Amino acid sequence: MKSALLILFFFILTGLSVSHAQEYVYRDYLTGFSDLSPRHCTPEGFILLDNTDSSHRLIESHAFPIADSDFSYQIRFRDGKERKLRDRLLRQNPPTEAFGIVWNHTDDKNYMAASLSRNTTNLHEDIAAQQTFLLTIEQYSEGKKEILRQYTIDNALNYAPNEYNSLRISYTDGMLSIAAGHRELETIFTSAQTLSSDSCRIGYFTDAGGWLQIKRIFFVSKPQEEQLFTSAYTRETLDSIFASSTDPLEGYWMYLDRNTDDNLFVLGGKYIIAIVKTDNGNYDIVYVSGASKYDSLWKQFMLKGRLKRTPFFLQYDLEWNDASKKTFSDETYATLSEQILTLHFPLNKSLVRFYKKGRTLD
Repeated sequence: MKSALLILFFFILTGLSVSHAQEYVYRDYLTGFSDLSPRHCTPEGFILLDNTDSSHRLIESHAFPIADSDFSYQIRFRDGKERKLRDRLLRQNPPTEAFGIVWNHTDDKNYMAASLSRNTTNLHEDIAAQQTFLLTIEQYSEGKKEILRQYTIDNALNYAPNEYNSLRISYTDGMLSIAAGHRELETIFTSAQTLSSDSCRIGYFTDAGGWLQIKRIFFVSKPQEEQLFTSAYTRETLDSIFASSTDPLEGYWMYLDRNTDDNLFVLGGKYIIAIVKTDNGNYDIVYVSGASKYDSLWKQFMLKGRLKRTPFFLQYDLEWNDASKKTFSDETYATLSEQILTLHFPLNKSLVRFYKKGRTLD
């Protein structure tokens, strides 16, 4: 698919609910990169940075949404051309120009970089030659370069310029890491960082005189557990909606009892929930209080689940987000009878009941 960026980006906005979602971007020389890199995409489908400039680093980056998410960005590349058959037995002088990954790329004077360059010590001495890479973590501020860390990479990368290697930047729980490798990637650098923006420009570069061919780009993000199922509901919003509602489902509901198989289902607490009708006629189940297991994952007014209408009277399809934020939806359903709401989890041999508190918690 060359006409549009391959993004599997789905989200739900019903009523006042907000749900973060996973994003997945995959591009390689078979799909082509024309939508990612219209200036540098070759007819063969690769990205090629051929930096003929004698003094400036050539950078290309793309904006990726990262709000409240952990993510990983990986490229597979080589920095030398394929060697002709007659030249393959000859000693090759490897390129010395640095190349690598950039992130937080505001402009070409302000960004972070993981730069790779070859160690050419004793290059032409077979015994003493050191075929290693130097990984340099760089920060540029208004064009001023600061070297934060440097590491020597001995075996993870293939030294031959015509061979492909991979470089990856990952961000998980506030920790940013850089990994590199020819086949299996090895984590080289890890540091605490704060990415405050809702999007981040991430990409690649090659220094003046350098040549870099990109074979594959892979980006994936997932919501941080602490932010998963965040909503825009507030106590004031819910009370205002319920004050004028005549819907029997809408209002606050209190935990009543349960009949559960603890090996198959974990309730997580004696919850107080709110149920509010959405614009499409279905219902959001909103967490109010009561979490005792994985309680650090739950903040007031996060989405605990959804009820969806069915053709059957007072019976609803159920989506339920359990204590660990795993979603149950397979054959789950809810029934309403005499102000008792029963949540059924037949595959887990469990049910949970709530009774209606009313339209306020007071």
